[in-house]
Amino acid sequence: STKSGKFCQNPKKTNSSYDKGTCKESELQCQPLLFGKGLCVSFKTQSDRERITANCESKFQKDHGGKYDFLENPTRKESEDLQELSRLAHEVCTDKSTAICKKVLDKFPSGMKAIDQGFHRAVASDVMADMSKLNKLASKKVSEPVTKSDAHDPECKEETHEHESLAETITKVAGNDLFDKIKAEFESSSFCDPTKVVNDPSERPSGLIMNKLVKDLSKIDPFGRQETNENYLKRIVWKYKLPESLVGEVLPMLNAIKGTTEEYENRRTLIAKARIKITQNFLANYKPDPDTNNLILDALVENHIFSQDEAGNDVCPFVSKDAFEKAMAGRQKVLAKYGSSIPNKNQITIVDYSMPSNHRRMFVIDLTTGKVIHNTWTAHGGGGGQVDGVDGLGSSPEMSNVSGSNKSSDGFIIATQKASGKLFGNNVLLKGIDENNTNLAARAVVLHGWGSPMYQYSTGVEDYNLETENYDPPYDVIERVKKANPETTDRKELEKAYSGISASSSTSPFMNATEGCLGVPVINVKHLDRKGRNKTQLELLRDDLPGSLIFNYSGPQMQSKFF
Repeated sequence: STKSGKFCQNPKKTNSSYDKGTCKESELQCQPLLFGKGLCVSFKTQSDRERITANCESKFQKDHGGKYDFLENPTRKESEDLQELSRLAHEVCTDKSTAICKKVLDKFPSGMKAIDQGFHRAVASDVMADMSKLNKLASKKVSEPVTKSDAHDPECKEETHEHESLAETITKVAGNDLFDKIKAEFESSSFCDPTKVVNDPSERPSGLIMNKLVKDLSKIDPFGRQETNENYLKRIVWKYKLPESLVGEVLPMLNAIKGTTEEYENRRTLIAKARIKITQNFLANYKPDPDTNNLILDALVENHIFSQDEAGNDVCPFVSKDAFEKAMAGRQKVLAKYGSSIPNKNQITIVDYSMPSNHRRMFVIDLTTGKVIHNTWTAHGGGGGQVDGVDGLGSSPEMSNVSGSNKSSDGFIIATQKASGKLFGNNVLLKGIDENNTNLAARAVVLHGWGSPMYQYSTGVEDYNLETENYDPPYDVIERVKKANPETTDRKELEKAYSGISASSSTSPFMNATEGCLGVPVINVKHLDRKGRNKTQLELLRDDLPGSLIFNYSGPQMQSKFF
């Protein structure tokens, strides 16, 4: 485990590059760069999985005699993989004194830490070199009139040399290197840590696993259930790593449930008590581990927040390469024309509307570091009944530049300044500069706060008060469950506490649509902010977007005057 509570996960499910080689289905191939290729160990039992590193090390010593001759002539890909593996190992094992960490960090004579430092220098150097060249060209294009005498870069030695266009240059860089580097960094970042996607795991377990528990507890009523009360409770205890003693505490409640009409009130009371007791035990005992993390991964896919590739591997979605290349190619022409209005030239936001709406399809990228600094949900306009998009999940909705259409607009946009309005509150004003979004400002299309999957699980549930005909102040669903006493609390209060967990952890297959605006979450995401600010996603974007470029991508077929 790491100092942040993150645990290793099953590579068969989480690593798209995992290759079982000649290993059987019940075996796992040990990491080839640590133990050599073709080394297989058992992966059947929980004990096997807990001792996977020790078992691989033992077989490595037996089969290879502790020699690393398989690393004498690594390919470039192996070298890069080794560097990344080293970086991750060093990150995971920082401040750890466990035997496994010591073995991993001391695995190679040159030292994992040294390789880690070299990896960071190499990536930073490559990205900075690429962007230095591009920014120099862009700056010259934007701020200096080109005359016959200075039409060539002073560094050019041959007067007959013809420069590539800026669009060609950026497309070449993006297509070959930059996209892959940014994607790799993104996939290894906290944005793709399953436990951190919905909420801060240091404050409460993921809402995704809470929803799993709620679904299992919906079958707590013994009538209509095939398995016995005891087997049902044992399954719950095993699945969610609860104390075995809980079976003895809850079993009498379920066994006391009668099916007669006269016992209806007592039946509901017993079910409410059992649900609260189990949920309280889960909250008190929850710790991330490979099994519970796999439950969260399954839920991420089920809720269309993560996806699966053709091989069935769970994938943390990244912006499409076509969207990235179009954004980067068009960016140069935008800077040439609107550079003075875009002081933050090295940042670009890509909203990939070709992705399902429950995917976090907004990517704010710092091109100087090659890192995604924000990745979040973005709603689209619901005009024309296109709430669910072409796939039924909100992807590729209809675009429009027509006032009153309530549809989103694609193309290049400048985020101008922070603002606040009567309808949507705090927002960021947007200026459309493309042929597809010239009416953006006239349509009052802005970036504003919006609900995201399971947002009430983090921000609190607001119940509608029939007496006041208004919503009550939001309450913390976790705290209400923790404070409920199954022995003394009224049945209705127990049900209300539990229903808060149930309602706030459920989600739709797609986000609710806006009126054409960019709707982003109002949940606090300090656990994902690169700068450690204690703010909501909306406020972080209000800090970081003004003065930068946004590209709304609707699919490969989209048109723009900038590419």
